[in-house]
Amino acid sequence: MKKIYVLILVYIIFLPTLVLAHPGRTDSNGCHTCRTNCARWGLRTGQYHCHNGSSNSSNNSTRSYKKRVYGCTNKEALNYNSLADTDDGSCILKVYGCTDKEALNYNSLANTDDGSCVKKVYGCMDSNASNYNNNANVSDGSCTYKSKEVKYKKIKYKTKYKFSFLKKEGKVLIKGKNGKKKITYIVTKDESGRVIEKEKMIVEVVKNKVDKIVSTKSLKKIKK
Repeated sequence: MKKIYVLILVYIIFLPTLVLAHPGRTDSNGCHTCRTNCARWGLRTGQYHCHNGSSNSSNNSTRSYKKRVYGCTNKEALNYNSLADTDDGSCILKVYGCTDKEALNYNSLANTDDGSCVKKVYGCMDSNASNYNNNANVSDGSCTYKSKEVKYKKIKYKTKYKFSFLKKEGKVLIKGKNGKKKITYIVTKDESGRVIEKEKMIVEVVKNKVDKIVSTKSLKKIKK
């Protein structure tokens, strides 16, 4: 019977401690992180706290401690938090490049501008074009091309009459022959090959005309 009374006495003595305790091993400082029944002790879930051996109340069961500040602790990261003392794995590594969407070399993956942005310059980039722009880095479809075009046209002869200009009949003294002229044009075309300008530049006579000569006086003598 004595053993039973002893066990009952021990149970009564340690019962408050067993009821009020919450699970979790303590570290070398007698502290640990609360995982369950935290609100009952006036703690937050995940709150780190220390025990001083008393179990009368939640205030007596904890002692003052430094509150942890979670964040990125990598000074080289884009979102470094100088106030954080506990890294939470949220660090974003810096990616250098051009962050200007209007720039020629915009890098959609970059989050830190490195001053390398190149401004877009629109113009004709074809060195064979007549309006080639050496400074252009973006083609705008404005290239034009000049070329020579040669055409030949007849130079019609004239009929000239001797002795009488009132009558248009008579004897042909010299047969008329057409001449020929060479006309050189400067043609300007756009990138699609459409002619946008045509300018006459040079006119050369390559074959002289021979006028037709008719004698009406000689014809009169023949009729008589």
